Amino acid sequence: MALAIHRSVVQNLNDTNQLDANLGPSASRVAVNAKGTTVFTSCQNQVYTIPVPVTTTTEVPSTKPINHPNTNATPHRLHTHESPVQSIATQYLSDQTILASVDTFGRVKWSACTHSMEEDVYANTLNNTSNTSNTSNTSNTSNTSNTITRDTSANIESGWSGLSLGPFNQMAVVQHFDRTLSIGNLHSGTTTFQSTAHLSGCPTDVGFCGGTQSDSVGGQLVATTENNAVVLYDLRQKNGGGAPAGRAQCGAPVSTHRQAPSFAHLRAIATPETWPANILAASDDRFVYTIEPRNWRVLRRWRTPLKYEPVGLLRSPSHSSLCYIAGLDNDIMCGNVGGPAQLGGDSNNNQDKKRKREFTQLQMMFSTGFRGDGPWAGVAVRNVGDDSNDILYAVSQSCGLYVVEGATGLLDMRES
Repeated sequence: MALAIHRSVVQNLNDTNQLDANLGPSASRVAVNAKGTTVFTSCQNQVYTIPVPVTTTTEVPSTKPINHPNTNATPHRLHTHESPVQSIATQYLSDQTILASVDTFGRVKWSACTHSMEEDVYANTLNNTSNTSNTSNTSNTSNTSNTITRDTSANIESGWSGLSLGPFNQMAVVQHFDRTLSIGNLHSGTTTFQSTAHLSGCPTDVGFCGGTQSDSVGGQLVATTENNAVVLYDLRQKNGGGAPAGRAQCGAPVSTHRQAPSFAHLRAIATPETWPANILAASDDRFVYTIEPRNWRVLRRWRTPLKYEPVGLLRSPSHSSLCYIAGLDNDIMCGNVGGPAQLGGDSNNNQDKKRKREFTQLQMMFSTGFRGDGPWAGVAVRNVGDDSNDILYAVSQSCGLYVVEGATGLLDMRES
């Protein structure tokens, strides 16, 4: 699949056609369904569904966006929050897609939709895309839904909240200013989190280390970025109590490892699909650090050509050695951070070292990745079908929807 960037303008989000700015350190308000046909984003207290425009493949790689007709956003009737939405996440099961969103007070709303239902909804939405006044909620049909919140007696400080969905129906929620990590279960039948731990620093991102139910060890590990450190929590080890009332409770997860790869604050984390595999973290100094979990040490440092601090970090689902990083401005880059079998060093061989000397930071800023029409509300990546390439989905705060087919070609454009 050749590199192609498709762009369309999203309508019906609000009266100003501008998404609200990110309140926290990460841009995590974008997710995509299992088929790659629907993008989820948020504006203020509401989650919206956006149909992905039908694209045609190109033979010549290009970083120049291909403009498509405007597309209409539809409010999701099961994801209307009481405060601004901060993060959106999806999980793909064998027969359904789980959508979860969290607001500034850590309240989570989740819903599940079967794959066949998603296909019917996408077809109906495309048929009505020319009608800009259509706000039908038929595109939000779900089989199950629920709301999970913190204990009502807890004194919660509102702010940015991060969300990650793991195996065994688990979810992890971090709150930046409240400095908490909450663990919940989607099918527990309760409306409150199972446990909440008080963190030593303000978290900026969270992720489960292991995304499959066959990975019994990784599915019980959660990694967070707190200040300048990556902290690993083991859900199998429980706190014995003694924490301040309302902040952490008996049975809360306990941190087992900590690695501070930089003096700068860490902004984003990319956890592995299987355990043990390398953990990626991006910091304010615009480096991406590769952390090896066996010895818990830094294997590699990639100096990204971002203009400003990173707000999103994604691991390539088709190439374990590649990652995507989004900047605070409007740029998205692709870089090689080494595969899980790499033993360390800044490069794998002399050819990589030579290429690294040839590309100065100034040259990389003008030849790597692409730029959108505004700051990013969020970025998601999928590997749809049997293709060994990636598709990036990004939504800007200027209501631009970007679909980057053959996203790994961004690295080839840099190296050519």
